[in-house]
Amino acid sequence: MAMFLDGFDTWRTACWARVSRGSLVVTTEIGRKCAGTPSVPFRRPASLPRMERRLRESERDELLKEPLTAVLATERKAGGVHAAPVWYLYRGAEFRVITGRSSVKLKNALRTGRATLCVQRSRGNVLRYVTAEGAVRVEPCRIEERRELWAHYTDEAKAEAMAAGDLSGLCVLILVPQRWTARSE
Repeated sequence: MAMFLDGFDTWRTACWARVSRGSLVVTTEIGRKCAGTPSVPFRRPASLPRMERRLRESERDELLKEPLTAVLATERKAGGVHAAPVWYLYRGAEFRVITGRSSVKLKNALRTGRATLCVQRSRGNVLRYVTAEGAVRVEPCRIEERRELWAHYTDEAKAEAMAAGDLSGLCVLILVPQRWTARSE
């Protein structure tokens, strides 16, 4: 958590407050500790949500098999992040996303060789999310895979209709996670 403290020190330097190992630390925009600002113990206000625990691998896999829309993030050539909502199939140790051959996400992923995918589910007061970062590769899109993806998110009739469509402009972006974050509140 960070908050902006305008004119906190005698030089009126822009300062930031953050929590580090249970202490409040005040730093300048470039990361230097502000003059005369000791680290002080920080107590989390009750109103701030806290991620209670990590998901077990079985819970993570169960969440990923639900038909939830994910966000796929890739790095733009000029810097910054391109994030796009996607449907995916989770098979064992990889995510499979059908995308257009000329899509920005595909171009970015091929250029960098990496992508990040995030899935979240909220039910009542329970929030669960999974983030997977890793290497990517591309395969041609097959009719069976397109039908399977549409069946996962819609009904069989819609899936059959979509599978019969033209696949020439499509491919499958495959993300193989190398780093996982999976939490539940």
